[in-house]
Amino acid sequence: MPKLGLCPGMSKTEYNLLMKNKSKVIQKIIFSRHIITILEELRHMVHHPEIKISGRLQLEQGDQQQRVITWRGVATIKSQFQVPTLLLDATLPDLKILRVLHPEAKIVADIHVDMPTGVKIRQILDTPTSSNKLINAKDPRKHREAVRRYILRRWFETNRQSMLVICQMEMQQWLEGKLPENISLGHYNAIAGLDEFRDVRVLILIGRTQPGPQSIETLSATLSGSMPSIVISQQSSFNWFRRVRRGVRMKDGTGVAVLGDKHPDEFCESVRQQITESELIQAIGRARGVNRNDETPLDIDLMFDTVLPASVDEVAYWEKPSLFYATAIDGVVLESPTDLIKVWPTIWANEKAAYRSIKDGIPKLPGFIQVEYQLEGPKMKTRVGRFDLTLIPNPRRWLEEHLGRHLPPLRKMSECS
Repeated sequence: MPKLGLCPGMSKTEYNLLMKNKSKVIQKIIFSRHIITILEELRHMVHHPEIKISGRLQLEQGDQQQRVITWRGVATIKSQFQVPTLLLDATLPDLKILRVLHPEAKIVADIHVDMPTGVKIRQILDTPTSSNKLINAKDPRKHREAVRRYILRRWFETNRQSMLVICQMEMQQWLEGKLPENISLGHYNAIAGLDEFRDVRVLILIGRTQPGPQSIETLSATLSGSMPSIVISQQSSFNWFRRVRRGVRMKDGTGVAVLGDKHPDEFCESVRQQITESELIQAIGRARGVNRNDETPLDIDLMFDTVLPASVDEVAYWEKPSLFYATAIDGVVLESPTDLIKVWPTIWANEKAAYRSIKDGIPKLPGFIQVEYQLEGPKMKTRVGRFDLTLIPNPRRWLEEHLGRHLPPLRKMSECS
């Protein structure tokens, strides 16, 4: 190994000059380190006969069509840092994963904590929250809008109190600016350790993080050093995990059956769970449910089918939220099909769609005032609208601006029941 000539106390000028003059030496050192890494990995493989195929060394075709050895692996903990260590984590990895860097690791405590009675967990199944529907779909707007209306519905149901929504980063970016100010947004893989949302009234988790089998297998091979069993589809060229029957655990001791993903290789399955289920548990922890009481309640909505190591109070199935929440956020709900089409043609394209929304039920929204109005013209019947006066202090002016006619005095204004 050639010597580079670095020494303590060198000035920046001296250092830059050294790097310029000894570029070939640097390349030799880098090449030598690569060779050493490969030899060390081969020695590790020889000393572990259970490794039949290396997961860290691969033969590949190089740029010049020559065969090359590539390495993917993990750096070991340096000797000066190899001291007794206590690892504390709500989502501590499986022991097999821990022992990659901590070969003598032991689980000395497995602590389970009950959620207080003021915390209610509801899991909604069959939601349109997968990446294929919210992110990778050709036109994901329909599903995104439905999820946004669900968020708004829960916001109204809890009297517009503070809320935290955690989802995929692409969905978070789409939701920006489309929700009330006291609804905070976060995305998976960027929420661990955050404490600023400990007082929110509602926490909603949308979808999950779930890499495909090939990504899990590559990561597992890198960690363990051994090539795992791989998922091979028997029906199509698209490989995915096996679907197995699991149960959502209810607090009353019963369960609700769902289908979930599972990798056939035990180590790969541990890695998959660490990426998916553990990240969801981390997300649940942002609202600090274990610190709540009956005076500081918390509702947690889980919008996915993934089974977590936690008990839930209620399991429900997805139903599209009313289209009226898309207008209620702006402070108005009208009950006339004709007026719905005129004011919001992108939401209700025709009378059939408007009648269908009315038939499904107009939500009762706290804080809205019911207003009876009548348009000018022969045989015009009285119509009903509901307004949030904090957003629309003058319903008459709003009606005139949007319906395009001069209105007689409003007939009646009353609290919505």
